[in-house]
Amino acid sequence: MALWGSSEQEQPLLPSLSFSPPLNSPGRRKPLCRNSIGLALAFISTAVLSGAFVALILTFGESGPDHFLLRIPLRFQAGHDQESPPPELMAVPLTPVLPEIALSPHGAYLEGLNEMVGKTKGFFVRDYSLGLGWNNVRYIIEASLMQAHLLNRTLVLPSFVYARSDVCADNAPMVNKNDAIGWDEWRHLPIEQQMTWKIPMTTMLNLTHLRTTHSVVLMSEYLQLHGIPIEQEWSSGAWLRTTYHEQPNIFTHLKPSLNVIENHWMDPADVLRVDFLPEDMKVRGNWTSKGGDWERAQRGVWQNNVTTVTNGALHAAVPADRDRKILSWEEVRSALDFEIPDWVHDQYDTNVTSLKLGQRWDLSSTEKIEKVLQVNGWEVLYTYSGALGMDYVKHVAEPIRQAAPRNMIRGFVDEYGHSMADVLLLAGELHLGRKPVMKKGGLRFTTAEGRDQFSRLVLHQMRPIDKVLDLADLLNQRMLALNSGRMWVAAHMRRGDFVNTGWVMEKTIEDHTRRVKEHFAVGRMILASLRAPDLRSYDVPDVTVDRTVLFQHLPLEGDKFYIATDERDAGNLTYLAENNAVLVHDLLTIDDRHTFGWPLMFTDVLALVEQATLAHAAFFYAHAMSSVAGGVVNMRGQAARGADPRTALID
Repeated sequence: MALWGSSEQEQPLLPSLSFSPPLNSPGRRKPLCRNSIGLALAFISTAVLSGAFVALILTFGESGPDHFLLRIPLRFQAGHDQESPPPELMAVPLTPVLPEIALSPHGAYLEGLNEMVGKTKGFFVRDYSLGLGWNNVRYIIEASLMQAHLLNRTLVLPSFVYARSDVCADNAPMVNKNDAIGWDEWRHLPIEQQMTWKIPMTTMLNLTHLRTTHSVVLMSEYLQLHGIPIEQEWSSGAWLRTTYHEQPNIFTHLKPSLNVIENHWMDPADVLRVDFLPEDMKVRGNWTSKGGDWERAQRGVWQNNVTTVTNGALHAAVPADRDRKILSWEEVRSALDFEIPDWVHDQYDTNVTSLKLGQRWDLSSTEKIEKVLQVNGWEVLYTYSGALGMDYVKHVAEPIRQAAPRNMIRGFVDEYGHSMADVLLLAGELHLGRKPVMKKGGLRFTTAEGRDQFSRLVLHQMRPIDKVLDLADLLNQRMLALNSGRMWVAAHMRRGDFVNTGWVMEKTIEDHTRRVKEHFAVGRMILASLRAPDLRSYDVPDVTVDRTVLFQHLPLEGDKFYIATDERDAGNLTYLAENNAVLVHDLLTIDDRHTFGWPLMFTDVLALVEQATLAHAAFFYAHAMSSVAGGVVNMRGQAARGADPRTALID
């Protein structure tokens, strides 16, 4: 079998398409509004939403910046992530919304893009899962940026993402999400809840800032570089292996070649995928680039298979229900803490003698533990911890060490970095149903420096647009003013879909509010206990600890607190207001909406503002099963915030 696949392969969670038929070709599901019934439904949906927009204006009135405490709205529609595996369906091409950057005069702008791409080995592309909410799409982009960086390639991003609700449909194309994504996830909902809006990628992230450190182009820009109509951008985020390669580059006049990293090659059960294999690791394991499982595009094999008693003890320490031979650092210490029997005469180099204290291993330092692992066929890997042993939050604020058998480790660069194709596709779904590490850089790291590089990407290089951060700063000032300058506390209270799935922390709004307030009481005590000598930041690179908590007045029990929530029930919202909760619509003014512009009407964009606002809270509390919390923790760990880890509680 050839090393690089180029034919269509089965991809269970994404449409696998090699062609782009015209919109009205036989067998194509037509867009909703191509028939009278669809047109009527779309008209009704738009009318209902437009009415909601008028009601919103009537509710808020003309309050200015000095009157930011508005009435609690009867309905709150903050969008949050839903994560559930979709069935296989065909997707349809839809006209993308081009960001402003792509509307520049073609000549000089496209020439500049081509020059940027020319400094790399070509393009790195993915089958993006655009049916996910923004937080999970962001995690996919973060992993893709890391992978493209490792391979010295230019990452191609979707030109748009999907927002799940909007108060006015005039600002972005409205489509049926089932048809656009190719999933059936929302088909059972009323038609107005199946509709979604296409939002430019440049509304969700600061592409200009990202390009200062990474070579990145939008899909619409890739298409323009190859003379392909921008309407051909596939609505589901899947990469079209024929259509996107039919036209030559407008500058080189060459059609782009394609190599495919098949989905099942990345992380099969017997493989631990890492960024690259360091030279010293290759020496320890007697690595040779010859051989390997060519049917899975594996290059090279480990020739030093260690069979010591200690190696066996490490293997025996791996829980039987764990899908990979991975040990936490605590499990490593426990597994190595045993007395080596007198009859054991394992063959070691002479320098290993210093690692022993009689018949036991010397575990007095991290460095010595690492050496014990290495001489017994295991290696130290670097990744991140989840909250409470789970990984729904997906933050990079808690770096950790793990250990794994050397003969299971395969390098991403070692196996895929040699491709000279113009386009390298990592095919299929690598987020849904994948283990947590595949959502944090897409792999583990063989050095602490490599992991820190990914931390910098997440914390400093990929960030929201300036309007989001500026508005969050303003809302922070308003929360301070509400509490007479005292520090304020906040929580993310996920209600809507969590209530239906049984994931909510407390089912009733009364119990949920009580739980939040109890954690706020703990938070106030933590803030009161902070002292200068022991103040610290998250264990992430390039961050200075925030010392402002030492000089601001402490929050009081009866103060206003901020709640980010998707609660929509009018009675529940009234209950929150009566219990001193402040929601985002209580803080926003008409001037804010005018200054920010139309994107703020989309709840996915508003959710970005809320995350950035929560990062300002003196104390933050959230649920461990929500990816929203991970985004907030990452922002609290950034250089601009430098929050003490004790000021955030995830349970």
